[in-house]
Amino acid sequence: VTKQIVLTSHLVDAINVAVNNQTWEQLSDDEKTALTTAAVASCDWNNEKRTADEERLVSFFEEKGLTITTPDVEAFRTHVQDYYLTSDRAASWPEGWIDQINALATE
Repeated sequence: VTKQIVLTSHLVDAINVAVNNQTWEQLSDDEKTALTTAAVASCDWNNEKRTADEERLVSFFEEKGLTITTPDVEAFRTHVQDYYLTSDRAASWPEGWIDQINALATE
């Protein structure tokens, strides 16, 4: 079907842990801490497993003859940022908006 895979990292499987506010407020502080700790541990475990799976899959597909490409993300980011910052729409954005969005990406 394809002869290449580009590792864009634009879609990352994640765990979504959700507790409605009514339930959360009924938990004791110890229960909230335990739930939060377990959720973070689960997410960390998922990320480690996913990364290992991705590495294994890259090797598998390389062995099958597919070309695996890792793009220059920084060059792409610079190009996209420049494009949007010089667009007509950028004039209507609140001052510092892009800096705030970019700061979120590093958290």
